[in-house]
Amino acid sequence: MAGHEVYTSIDIGSRSFKGTVVGVKGDSFEVLGYAEVNARGIESGDIKDVAAFKEAFNYLTDELAKQYPRLSKSEVLISFSSNKFTLESHKEKFSLVEDDEEGEAMITEELLDDLRYEVFERLSGPESGKKVLNMFTKKFVLNGSRIVFNPVDMSARDIEMEVSTVRIDYPIGESLRATLEDVIGIEPVMFSSPISSAEGTLTATEKDSGVVLVDLGYNFSTVVAYLNNMPIRLEYVPLGIRNVIKDIVYVFRTSFDEAETMLKSYGFAVYDPTEDLDMEIEYREIDGRTVKKVSAGKFALVVNARLMEIFNKVRRVYKDFERSVQEYRENGIPGGVVLTGGGARIKRVSDLATQVLRTNVRVGSFLRSFPVGSERVIGDEEVTDNPSYSATFGNVVNFLKVESEMQRPQPKKSSGFMKGFKKFLKNLF
Repeated sequence: MAGHEVYTSIDIGSRSFKGTVVGVKGDSFEVLGYAEVNARGIESGDIKDVAAFKEAFNYLTDELAKQYPRLSKSEVLISFSSNKFTLESHKEKFSLVEDDEEGEAMITEELLDDLRYEVFERLSGPESGKKVLNMFTKKFVLNGSRIVFNPVDMSARDIEMEVSTVRIDYPIGESLRATLEDVIGIEPVMFSSPISSAEGTLTATEKDSGVVLVDLGYNFSTVVAYLNNMPIRLEYVPLGIRNVIKDIVYVFRTSFDEAETMLKSYGFAVYDPTEDLDMEIEYREIDGRTVKKVSAGKFALVVNARLMEIFNKVRRVYKDFERSVQEYRENGIPGGVVLTGGGARIKRVSDLATQVLRTNVRVGSFLRSFPVGSERVIGDEEVTDNPSYSATFGNVVNFLKVESEMQRPQPKKSSGFMKGFKKFLKNLF
């Protein structure tokens, strides 16, 4: 793909760090490299051991550089997982003319960009106690009464901007940012994993008409509801795939690593007597020497029990969202549920989710977010169709949205302002 822009996109999770190198030309994406390493030194986005974190991160980038030697020349995009993100709505009001002046001011793209920058500055930083990872503009109110979604070329004396943000406590976000800048030598572009997973998995139609994303993560599961192309709910279920693995460890008296391997290789989310589950699974007990066997059916029962609990908790969030939107109460949420994250790779997990949630469910990945037969995604399906990598592709999608904003003609400002403004735009979505 000659003449493409290259992005190194990394998702920092609780169990692993995943990275992809993506070339973009026009509306086509090509995977130039990908890798995964075990996570170290971080917990829910909070750095616990800087040395261990840097070692794991450097190992990941070394693996990516072996596949794409010009890695250092690419834009670096980072997302990270945490159960401490909050989705909040804010209203900020601005006067466009002085009190003693007559008439109204014309609203331009440049003015809106300035206002977004002001809002971002108010909501992100040490004074606010929070760091903004994603920001969405919901609507504008002109002169206290007129609601509009795009006020460009309109006139008003004052304007109120309503936005939604995904934020995290400032010390957590700033510690990670500083550590990453020390490792890679440049300011990283940072996003929240739940939103990046959504952007890398959901279709435009789903996000507009209404859909619920369920990210089956390692330590916890994240539920994000979308409507009108932006997230309107963000909640957590305090159970993840780690709990499934721990059940396997307890029931079969094996090691954690062995249990994780068993789940990846033989895990079934649904216990169905009509399935051929008589085959035997061979594994080693915790001493590493004693070999045992268990039927696939018995193993499926253990996996199914914990996943049932997770989806029953997800169902409460889903139903609450369904009740909160009037047009959904009778006909349900149009997009249903999309599963992503490492847990979405468990065999027949969508069948179990359909059974519990009683709605249409699909397993989402970057490849599946495009129309069937689309040739816009080039690369090994091991990564493009892998729900574990959703956030790495979503980072690129997020950044491209920001980049299109930066291509607008900008007002003449000082170079210092523009540097900060571009930095703000990189964190806008």
